[in-house]
Amino acid sequence: MDPMIRMIYASRISPNFGPADVHDILNTSRRNNQPLGLTGMLVFADGFFLQALEGARSKINTIYAKILRDPRHNQSAILSYQEIDKRLFGDWSMGYVLSTE
Repeated sequence: MDPMIRMIYASRISPNFGPADVHDILNTSRRNNQPLGLTGMLVFADGFFLQALEGARSKINTIYAKILRDPRHNQSAILSYQEIDKRLFGDWSMGYVLSTE
């Protein structure tokens, strides 16, 4: 059985990143994550993304590989990658927080 993972990563936005890109990333994540059984949270602040993703290890690895190929993300780094017994974001295909501070 594929273990359930929570991965947290951070990335810097690309220089040509526009305001519509955040909404595109969020909408694409919500549309793609639900059929894959992925849940999570996306935070955008000061030119950085912080994202938590939860789901089967193979699905998390596949999605993160796509994120690494996305030109809107630069300098991506995994901050945490661990097996979990319970989801923190079970009700959210992709929650979103925009920091205004």
